[in-house]
Amino acid sequence: MFEIRVAKHAQRYYDRLPADLAARLDRAFTRLREDPFAGDVKRLQSYEGSYRLRVGDLRILFTVNLEARVIEVAAILPRGQAYR
Repeated sequence: MFEIRVAKHAQRYYDRLPADLAARLDRAFTRLREDPFAGDVKRLQSYEGSYRLRVGDLRILFTVNLEARVIEVAAILPRGQAYR
């Protein structure tokens, strides 16, 4: 199982979400802890070593450290803002 570390600005965005979206993200984080490459996860071409997980219209941008078994969530953003 992986540990998830969330950046401060991603945590602030998460804290402001409606309860139903926050619950969807909680389920996504649970799946991510078990296997960070399962589900709708794709490697980002423009950001070395970064991945994205699609959760509805939101994107979770993260990196994976396999040796330390840590997932670092860099951002949680709507699709239109995620890739700028």
